[in-house]
Amino acid sequence: MKKKYIIMALVVILLVYLANSNPSKGEYTDWAAKQFMKRNDVSKKLDEVQKENDEGLLGDLASAGKKLAKKYVEPQVGLLIDHYTKRNDYIFFSTYTTEFDIGEEHYKYVCVGFSKIFIPIEMPEKKDESAK
Repeated sequence: MKKKYIIMALVVILLVYLANSNPSKGEYTDWAAKQFMKRNDVSKKLDEVQKENDEGLLGDLASAGKKLAKKYVEPQVGLLIDHYTKRNDYIFFSTYTTEFDIGEEHYKYVCVGFSKIFIPIEMPEKKDESAK
């Protein structure tokens, strides 16, 4: 009987913790903007150039480019993500759906957020550049 009460108390504590740590839309927007900036082709190329030319001029320019992108581009990306994101709050966790069109391409991202953690559930497939 005592074991049953301990388990129930732990479950209640867990649920209260999850409810209090359910991420807001702003927290999702910050996370998603950082993920977008890390995963885009420009950022990957700047990382590559910086690693290849760590001590040289190109490495310094790549580093400066990354800093400028973080300072000026990332906030704009965050605003766009915030505008196109819908949050569904389920008390203990939330789902975030971000949908937008660029030209004829439709992009849809779905993430689940709980305890300040975000897990991507649905992302657009990366197109094979060699297929063009």
